[in-house]
Amino acid sequence: MNKITVILPLYELCSDVKRAVLSIKRQSIGNEVELKIVDFRKFKAPKDYYKNKNGNVPDFVKTDKKVAKIKDIHEYLDDTGFDFEIVSADKEAPYTALNTATKSATGEYIIFLSQNCVFTKDILEIMYNRAVEKNADILIANSIKQRGKQIEISPVATEVYKNDESKNFAENQSVLIKDNSIYNKLFKTDVVRSAEAEFSRLNTPRNIEFLTKIFAKSSNVYFINRDAYLCDFKRFYEFEHTHNLEYNLECADSILRTVNFASKFTDKKYAKNLISSYISPLFENAQNSVNTEVRAKCVEIHNALASAYPDSKAVKELAKKYPVAEQKNYNKMSVILSKAKHKIIH
Repeated sequence: MNKITVILPLYELCSDVKRAVLSIKRQSIGNEVELKIVDFRKFKAPKDYYKNKNGNVPDFVKTDKKVAKIKDIHEYLDDTGFDFEIVSADKEAPYTALNTATKSATGEYIIFLSQNCVFTKDILEIMYNRAVEKNADILIANSIKQRGKQIEISPVATEVYKNDESKNFAENQSVLIKDNSIYNKLFKTDVVRSAEAEFSRLNTPRNIEFLTKIFAKSSNVYFINRDAYLCDFKRFYEFEHTHNLEYNLECADSILRTVNFASKFTDKKYAKNLISSYISPLFENAQNSVNTEVRAKCVEIHNALASAYPDSKAVKELAKKYPVAEQKNYNKMSVILSKAKHKIIH
């Protein structure tokens, strides 16, 4: 058995990928690392899925011209001298490939690496040793993000987790909302499998469904005050899917599953954080949409929240702010009138 399985989602062959792989090879942990590259290049995103609200396509979607002619991953990464396995994504349901990679991992622990990121020096051995020492189900580290000359350090270890004591989800339910990245965490493989944690088709929203299931199964959650990786955002920037129907529907389904699952063991504080971080943005989109299917999903989410957290002030305020949460009957005219009323009130 390997010590760690690294799962690297690949959307486009570019120089970033080679840097990411080399950062794994240079780790002091040696040959006890398994690398699985999940190839998403066959995935055909829905129309306008990758456009931001200004109608522009992010740089990371565009092909790197230097390696555009190279189609074979092994050919491009041959000079790294690092062995890896390719897991190919299906065109229709691409994120099932991530689930295949996690289920077939041979490492004691699993860690994810974005193709535009590199691991810091010796971090895999440092994190693995700490995880084994503490018998951690999840070990969390800091991260560094670079946007041109601007450096942003995400000190989750000191700001979110505060100290080195073990935490479980019941003791600190806000950690998932404040720190929702999958990339700065080392997951015990057995826990991921026992939690039956899987990625949804469009991996929305921000892996909260995947993480919630793992945290719910974890008794020992530790942090380490070290920077796990450097993420280069020169080819990335934020973009929104607010105009994309398929994204909003998948987002709503993911949130609804998360609410139904998490309500069994979470408190009002978790519900409040879930609403402010994930549900309110969705309802804002739905409030400005004439699509009745998306709006109906919002009613389902609100009903699930109201049932799970009947005394939550945040849940009650949600319906006041977004009438879409309780609207029962839908037709195009009623949606237009609702939007007009919402604008007058606010």
